[in-house]
Amino acid sequence: MRGSILRIPPHYLFSRGEFLKSVYLLYFVILTTTLYSSDIYSIYFDSKGEPHRGEWVLSLNDTQDSAAVLSEYLGFGKSLVRKYNSLVYISSQEGSGYIPILTFHKLGSGIHFELRPRLFEELLIYLNENNFYVISDYQYLTEDYTRVEKGKKLIVLGSDDASTGTFSFNTLGDHKTGTFIMNHGTYEISHDSMVYFLNRYLPEEEGRRNFTFYLTFDAIPFRQTGGGYNPGPPYKSMFAVLAKLKYLENNYIIGNHTANHLFSEELSESNFVSELNGFYDIMDSYGVDIRGINTLAYPFGIGDLTDERQETVQSYRYGNATLKGAFDYNGYFAKPLSSGDTNGFDVSRVGVDNNSYVKIKTLLGNTDIFKSRRAVIIESENYLFDLPSLDLNSNDSNYILIRN
Repeated sequence: MRGSILRIPPHYLFSRGEFLKSVYLLYFVILTTTLYSSDIYSIYFDSKGEPHRGEWVLSLNDTQDSAAVLSEYLGFGKSLVRKYNSLVYISSQEGSGYIPILTFHKLGSGIHFELRPRLFEELLIYLNENNFYVISDYQYLTEDYTRVEKGKKLIVLGSDDASTGTFSFNTLGDHKTGTFIMNHGTYEISHDSMVYFLNRYLPEEEGRRNFTFYLTFDAIPFRQTGGGYNPGPPYKSMFAVLAKLKYLENNYIIGNHTANHLFSEELSESNFVSELNGFYDIMDSYGVDIRGINTLAYPFGIGDLTDERQETVQSYRYGNATLKGAFDYNGYFAKPLSSGDTNGFDVSRVGVDNNSYVKIKTLLGNTDIFKSRRAVIIESENYLFDLPSLDLNSNDSNYILIRN
């Protein structure tokens, strides 16, 4: 009918209050969907050790960083994040306790600066059986504990001087001599040297073992010529030394202990820099990638570190090589850098020898050791995720981030 208006009976209409309620509900749904586009759920392990998605923990919007939000939720404080494929590792850099940094010089029966091979082996077994995790000196300096599962006690190990019993070879086969002569055929790592025990008891981490060999060239490194010519200081172009340096470069960590192992605190700044340069020059001549040598152990320790010496080390550069930090020989366990009680260029180490072994081992059992706090986030685009296929550890705080 022309000019007529369609009229709807009042009982078919929303009341004003119901209408507003519906609008608010719709607005809330749209708002929350827009603001919160991801959810974090916990992961639990069943009696068979299989991981499963657990309870909802947090919701995130597109502007929030999942690692930062979870770190705050867990009370981690200052933390470090490392991403690897679909996994995000978060480790707290804060906590109580000490991180022992132990150093060894040679294996032998002498009282000072020597440790019997069986005691070195015994100590490595003790660390494995008492929940210790060996981090590298560089990881200590950068406070990178992202590779350490939750609850592990942190410790750092290393060796100074490249002395007797550190890294030895024995010749095998028909020409076995009991010593190492390269041109007499195949050779193996001596079963009474540090490297042999480390290979046996120290777990690998991404293809290397966290043990730093601080090398110097005041004598033949590792004290073996391999039957070859001894050119004298600074002991360049020795095939036996080359074989060991390349092995350490590929399997362990190398640190700077200066070229000639002189008393560091007695040297002028220019002479000290020459000692640092001399070390890198020798390593470079052997084809070692010096970019991976970024820690220093002061020969004989440093005494009172002056501001001038710290500036020298801190600003030091040789080609592409720099020094992240430096280690002293103070004789007490260090605290993490986050504590504010430790200077990264004057970090205390403790020497372990036949005289101090029992005391050090007792201290390891009685001291409050810094423990790792780590969380792992798995990022998933949907709810279907093959959790059992991932390398998860039930000791960690594990979570899954699901993007809606």
